[in-house]
Amino acid sequence: MTVDSRATASARRSRTAAPSPVRRRTFTRRSDGSAVRSASPRRSRSSARLVTQEGSQRRRPASSRVAVALNLVVLAVLAATGADLAVVVPGGPGAITIDAIAVILATLAPLLLAGLIAILITRRLPAAQRWLAWAGLLVALVSIVAPLTLQADAATRAGLAVMHVVAGIAWFVALTAPARSAVRSPA
Repeated sequence: MTVDSRATASARRSRTAAPSPVRRRTFTRRSDGSAVRSASPRRSRSSARLVTQEGSQRRRPASSRVAVALNLVVLAVLAATGADLAVVVPGGPGAITIDAIAVILATLAPLLLAGLIAILITRRLPAAQRWLAWAGLLVALVSIVAPLTLQADAATRAGLAVMHVVAGIAWFVALTAPARSAVRSPA
């Protein structure tokens, strides 16, 4: 029995036997048609990073929904405490009343647009994901200054600043939290 025929016979046996939950044997076909048994494949660090990126791409919409929900809770707390929720934007047409639709749009639009940009960038530069997470968090924290300079009561300004922090944390978690649901599968 030659090496090639042993590999083929072993391949037939492994196809009919129940797969082992601990270690999976795979066979690689050579260019001449023979099969070679290999141990369970090991994934390189770059492919493990890819699994994390795919997981984070699945988490981006979920974290956006959580950010919207938390920002709506902040809005409800502001309304319950008697905050004015009217904001005068300098150079704007007049007072703008903050409602649920404004909170939803102001939370979702930046997160989804930045998420789309992050997906496009990380396809080419996988290592940029961590930098994008930190950059987004930094932008959210720096943008706290904007609501604090508006003409509104103190509770409304503080609530809007908290909403910026919530969006920044949601962005950071979406890009950095490990993919718990991602399963390493053989390549």
